[in-house]
Amino acid sequence: MQKARRRALARLLKYGSVDILLLPLNIGLATALDAAGVPSSVATSAGFFAQMTIAFFLNRRWTFHVSVSTREGVAKTWLIGLSDLILAVLATELIQGHYRFSYFWARLVASVFVGVWDYMANSLFTFKTAFWK
Repeated sequence: MQKARRRALARLLKYGSVDILLLPLNIGLATALDAAGVPSSVATSAGFFAQMTIAFFLNRRWTFHVSVSTREGVAKTWLIGLSDLILAVLATELIQGHYRFSYFWARLVASVFVGVWDYMANSLFTFKTAFWK
């Protein structure tokens, strides 16, 4: 039992590390596109989807060590990513409105919840791995 928990925690930390390491790519790409005159909503979306796509490949090999179809895996990752976006917006609004947090702190708290959801959803649906084992 203890070994399974350590393995699950190691996977969670690897998964989180991939996202943290790819965040500069997301922001950098979005910033470059914005500077090139691309509308900011399109630039932000491009950075977001680039990060998710690369994260899928890294997590498939490094975090989960599974063989998942690229087409199916990327599609599921993008769908979960869209749910992340919706949850992040709703949670941020709720935390800002109900608890009177500033936008920054509300977004930070929402990011923790969304990050946990993202890990659990991708573990189960994309990589077919029980996140608790």
